[in-house]
Amino acid sequence: MLFTGTDYQIAKAGLDVMDQLAELVDRPTAIAAANWSEAKVAQMVAECRAQCENVLGAGTLPNAQVEPHTAALQEIANGQD
Repeated sequence: MLFTGTDYQIAKAGLDVMDQLAELVDRPTAIAAANWSEAKVAQMVAECRAQCENVLGAGTLPNAQVEPHTAALQEIANGQD
């Protein structure tokens, strides 16, 4: 994933915050937080997909246009960016 400009600065600040949080919490809490985050991203993806289908009509938006974004969000949630 490529970040430039403002997006890069926000992502960089976010990493710093996550590093600080990692120093403060125990492993079970960190795992619970990661699981919550992954579930939240999956929920957001499902909501976005539903909104697109509501606006464009079911089956109008090919999976090829949606799935790359879904995969990117899932990679971020799994720390694979």
